[in-house]
Amino acid sequence: MQIVYSPNNTKVINSYLLSTRKAIKEEVEWIKENRIARNYKVSRTTNSYVREWLGHNRLYKWKIARGHTRDVDMEENMSIFMELVWLILGGF
Repeated sequence: MQIVYSPNNTKVINSYLLSTRKAIKEEVEWIKENRIARNYKVSRTTNSYVREWLGHNRLYKWKIARGHTRDVDMEENMSIFMELVWLILGGF
């Protein structure tokens, strides 16, 4: 896995390689710490990031849009619609 940071996004390349909620949550907490250290905003909760990651993993497992779902782009300015999508796909 590789992590690429920008002011409004964190991209985790090959994010499907982490599959458990616990491992993803630990990685997200580390990502949030690194965003803060870079003076990048963190506008979402840990659970919001985790749900998006799990949703991408689920779509990847189902072989849906694998070219896109193998990585996760966790944008800071997430729309309410997309929050709902990841809530449904990534679990509560």
